[in-house]
Amino acid sequence: MKLPRLLLASSACLALATAALADYTWDFSQATGSNGAVDAPESTGVHTLAFASGAQIAADAGAPKGQALVLDGTQKDPGQTPRALEAFPGVEIKLKLKPAGTGPDRQTVVGFGNAYEIRYTTKGVLEFIVFHPEKKFTIAQVKVPANQWVDVKATYQGGKLVLTAGKNTKEATLPAGIDIEAKGTRLRVGRQGDRAFVGAIAELSIKAL
Repeated sequence: MKLPRLLLASSACLALATAALADYTWDFSQATGSNGAVDAPESTGVHTLAFASGAQIAADAGAPKGQALVLDGTQKDPGQTPRALEAFPGVEIKLKLKPAGTGPDRQTVVGFGNAYEIRYTTKGVLEFIVFHPEKKFTIAQVKVPANQWVDVKATYQGGKLVLTAGKNTKEATLPAGIDIEAKGTRLRVGRQGDRAFVGAIAELSIKAL
């Protein structure tokens, strides 16, 4: 049965409106916390990022507003949003990052959507990983020094990954005929499994593409 054109147009407009709303920023200069627990507000007021342990807000002259989230590696769980974000078939992730260069060999910085993860390795490599069916993945990697602030931008759209850290950019492409299966999940920051991140984050934003 064919749907009326008006209904199809309305559905398309709704999809566009939803995509336009999928634009979130976490401001760690406005975060509060004590005793290892931190709450960082989000721009729409819906997706506060909450850490239960291993986190603190500290002054840092290199952070854009003089304050950053610091994770010491003892966090037992990732910082998480209270509810799931939308599914992101395409995404732009931006963050300002200062890895300590210590801790587990592989460390999850950001993960969500059943498809996207940014990791840091103690070999000084930042990884943008896009997972696709059959437990396979595609990865872009860029060298990132420890104990220095770096601006990071990771995008995925139409099968193409682009990872930029500072002035360095790497690209990767999913295998032909393969696409991701993005799902709505809670945002996870600072840990996945035993991959606890050690370092500081000053800015984080996620935008649908």
